[in-house]
Order: sequence, then C-alpha cells, then structure tokens
Amino acid sequence: MQKLESTALCIWRVTDGKRGHYRQSQGLVEALKGLVQVKVIDVPCLSFWRALWHLLAGRHLSIDESPDLLVGAGHATHMTLVAFGKLTGAKTVVLMKPSLPCHWFDLCIIPKHDDARGKNILVTEGALNAMAMLAKDSKHHNSGLILIGGPSQHYQWDSHKIIAQIKLLTEATDYCTWVLSTSRRTPANFLELLYQQVSTQHLEIAPYHAVNEDWLPDQLAQAEVVWLSPDSVSMLYEALTAGCSVGVFDLEAKPASAIVQSTHELILQHKIVRFSDWQSKQHMPAANTTFNEALRCAQWIKSNWFPNH
Repeated sequence: MQKLESTALCIWRVTDGKRGHYRQSQGLVEALKGLVQVKVIDVPCLSFWRALWHLLAGRHLSIDESPDLLVGAGHATHMTLVAFGKLTGAKTVVLMKPSLPCHWFDLCIIPKHDDARGKNILVTEGALNAMAMLAKDSKHHNSGLILIGGPSQHYQWDSHKIIAQIKLLTEATDYCTWVLSTSRRTPANFLELLYQQVSTQHLEIAPYHAVNEDWLPDQLAQAEVVWLSPDSVSMLYEALTAGCSVGVFDLEAKPASAIVQSTHELILQHKIVRFSDWQSKQHMPAANTTFNEALRCAQWIKSNWFPNH
C-alpha cells in the first residue's frame, strides 16, 4: 500500500455498526472537514484476534490509499485501530475511554466524567457528536422536544415523578408545540401512564420504535427548547451542541456518580437548568451556539499533527 499524491487528509473511520458510536466519530470527521480537505474511508472493524493476526503478520487491508489518521469509537474498534496504526504509521484517535491501555493510541478523546488523565488524553464535556453540522438557523419558534430515558445506574427512576413534571411543563407553556420521544430504556407502561395524566392537546408522542435514525437529529436541529430526563447523558450534550436551551427533569441521584456530578456542574455553570429551578423562575438558560467539542478536538488535531494541510 502506498500513499497516493493528494493534498487531502485521508481518514480511515473504523466502524462497529453501532449508530451511537458512528455519530461520535462522525462528529469529529465533520469538524475536520471544516478545517482541512478530507477523504474519508469507512473501514469495518475486525475481531480482536483477526486484528492481532494482521498486526503480527504485517498484513495491510486491501485499500488503495493508506491513512493519515485512524478514528474509531466503541470497544470493538480498539484493536483494529492499534493494529493498522502500527502497520500504516497513521495517527490513531480513539473516542471514549478505551478498553486497551491509553498509551497504545496517539490520542484518546475522553469525557470528563470518565476521570482519565494523561499526556495523550483530551478531556471533553460529554461524548462528541455531529449536531453542529446542522444549521442553527433552522430553529422553529416556540418548538420544544421532550426526551425520556429510563432506569440507569446514575438516577433512581420514577415514571410518576417525570410525568408530573411533564404535566406542569406543558400546562405552563401551552403556547409551545411539544414533541415527546422515548428510548429503549423507557419502561413499557410509561406512555400508558402519560396518556392517563397529561393532555396531548399541545403534545405529540413519537415513540422511539416509530421513528427512524434521522428523526432525532432533525428534531434537535429544529427545537428551541429541549427537556430530558437526566439519565439521557448523550442526548443532553447533543442538545447543547445543537444550540438548544436545555432543561433536565428532577430525579433522585444515586451517590458517587461521575455522571451526576458532571450534570450538576453544567447546572452551576448555567448551561442547563433543572426543573425545580425553572418552575420557580420560569426561565430557561440562553442557547449556547458555540458549544462544539468536536470542533475543539479537530482544531487540536490539525494544529498539532497536520498544520500544513
């Protein structure tokens, strides 16, 4: 395999087939596209042992152009990143805390709540995402999105408490058009309880199983305001990146959770608001149109590794 003559930065995006992981790597790739000319090749990850065999045998993949940069998210991608980083000499970037030692990669981009430190670690506010690529001027006036998660290791789930807050929210903002969606973790009886207690006059229900994978990014791009259950951590950061005003419903936090602490810090920084505070003041935090962790990481990569591209 030879490096072809090109001014474009060649990126192999190592994928594991999981939508959430793809959105993370897509966020970084799209941010790099805004800084340099880029050619992206998607490479399905190999099994751990297959990737190790390639490394030990010195065998490349049969791809015409060798990479300058390898990017991957998800544990299944880690050994493939290591193997082809060694074989091609390309820089390797892993998103989220890896299952392999951090020093096996050139750069680890890890959320603050994972409490990782090292010379080759960039700490971010939440996981990267691609929401910044959607236009901020596509917001619909008085549009709101409600995102419901479910039981997690960070908060004590209480469907009745969440529904009571949704009822208060929608009644106090009857000028707003609300869309509510659930997730795979949402308890099966949640929507039944919701229909019994909350008027749907200003509330459209879109269960997660009834929408496609592009639905949520499109909704986040359009919504002025987003309310979500605090366990929905990735959605929280996607909403911030999409330039939405963000609120979190009140749930009892479980002790010693880094996720709980990171959410509390966002509240203290007035980047998001919790429901009890909003209820007393009826005030949402201003949307932050500059929150873009993917761009910050892309700028680091360009300035430190590819300043001449």
